[in-house]
Amino acid sequence: MGNAGTVLLWDEKQFHKIGSSTSENLRAVSWNSRGTIALIAGNQGTLLKYSDKRVEAVGDCRANLRRISWKPHSDQALIASNCFAEEFIPSPNLFSYEGETHSVSSLNEGRADLIGVDWHPSGMSALLVGYDVVWHNGVISNYNGSAVTPIAFENRRVYPVAVAWDGRGDLAAIATATTQAGIGKGVI
Repeated sequence: MGNAGTVLLWDEKQFHKIGSSTSENLRAVSWNSRGTIALIAGNQGTLLKYSDKRVEAVGDCRANLRRISWKPHSDQALIASNCFAEEFIPSPNLFSYEGETHSVSSLNEGRADLIGVDWHPSGMSALLVGYDVVWHNGVISNYNGSAVTPIAFENRRVYPVAVAWDGRGDLAAIATATTQAGIGKGVI
């Protein structure tokens, strides 16, 4: 996946270019646990579903979509997003994809760009990371299946950009970045 809507499939031997209906830059791809559906997310609300050797657009998202995380042993995925579309038009920053109905629904709105998301291995909750676009503070939140709750942490000049749980669910690693080179340090 990549720029100008490019979708590539690797079969352990060679790449195959898969036609897509978009020319938007694509940012993330993730397979469900059975390997039957891949979601591909990108700019301008682009969300594509790859299944049965076909790519089709799904959902009605507006802002840049950042990351995808499938709930363990399920056909539900969370999609993290920027909170503004185009010229500061408010947009949901968290979406849910339901594999049974191939539908997308918004779960949260706020002033944080959500950049990373990862379900806990139990499937009971997910961690969300990003930054508040007004105050320029980092954001770490918990999604419990119905609500997003912030988690307090020292967040000055620290932007969480990626999150991943270990396989047991004992620890989550959160990678951070800074807005300007040479000012602060990214950490895990």
